[in-house]
Amino acid sequence: MVSQLQKLSPRERKLALAVVLLMAGGLIVILTHRALARIQELDQAIAQRQDTLIAYTRLLARSQSVDEAYARVAAQHSSAWTEAEIHDRLRQEIYRLAMKNPPPIGTPFSPSKSDILVSIPVLRQGTLKTGEEGYREYQLNIKLPGTTVDNIFTFLERLQGSDQSLRIDGLRLTRSPTQELVSAVIDVTRTVVDDPSETSREDIGSYIPKTWPELGTLLDDWQWEGCELSQVPQYVTRGTDSLKVHASVPGATLFLREELDTGMTHELSLDIIAFGPARIDVMNEANGALYKGAAEVISDGQLRQYQLRFAVPAMREPRTRLRLPLITLIEEGSEVYIDNVMVKKSMG
Repeated sequence: MVSQLQKLSPRERKLALAVVLLMAGGLIVILTHRALARIQELDQAIAQRQDTLIAYTRLLARSQSVDEAYARVAAQHSSAWTEAEIHDRLRQEIYRLAMKNPPPIGTPFSPSKSDILVSIPVLRQGTLKTGEEGYREYQLNIKLPGTTVDNIFTFLERLQGSDQSLRIDGLRLTRSPTQELVSAVIDVTRTVVDDPSETSREDIGSYIPKTWPELGTLLDDWQWEGCELSQVPQYVTRGTDSLKVHASVPGATLFLREELDTGMTHELSLDIIAFGPARIDVMNEANGALYKGAAEVISDGQLRQYQLRFAVPAMREPRTRLRLPLITLIEEGSEVYIDNVMVKKSMG
């Protein structure tokens, strides 16, 4: 190879060197181009995987929100619920949605007049229909007195978005020619799963709410002092009658006796319309102690549902006798109307 180079003239040597340099340069360009192309491919692959990772992260976050939304809806449905339980939960949801700023589901509330978006004086018992498709429908009629059209449509929008799967089947609006406020009648249907089986009833066991019977026998269960009790058809929220209480003296009281499990948290709810100051308590009959969570009754003639959540401490005995609700009428001449009394163990 050296001898051949020596045979070449200086000019030929220069040409040979130039050719070698050009070939080396071309090889370098080709390799550089391939390297840059490979780097670009890797950049594109990295970007694609980053986009995929971002998409999966978003899907994961969305799936969590979907799961939470499903859990909220599932909590509002049960095949183990009776007609009375469906009605009570639907009433509570409707009164919650009727507030200007609805509280979170399950939060006790006793709204004042200024907190109300639309007023609902009375919610009577609805009708439960069982079909063959594996679900039941509970139909209820809501009557709204005079309010603005904006308030009515806000309330309708909330009903449609409720976790209780509510459906609006009818809407009738009326207005007097001399007034600006509009009255409404809304037909609402709630869909729940089919009738319970014996097994599912046993599974929920102690969480089935216990309600007291209709007022025809309820008068015998009440104990009272300093007041007069009567069964009347006014201000009914469940059944056909409510309990009217008239205070003959200041500090008149009435109560029901009930045995509850110790070491548990319970919830008491009842509907009251008050014409005079009153108070709702829960008392341990053995020692006269009042539990925390008492409620002051608002005296404005408006229907309200009061909810008391109280914990019965653990004792040697598995059950203890309580006075609940223990209602005190502060002033002589005060009147309250009571209906739909319920107590249940708290699942929270």
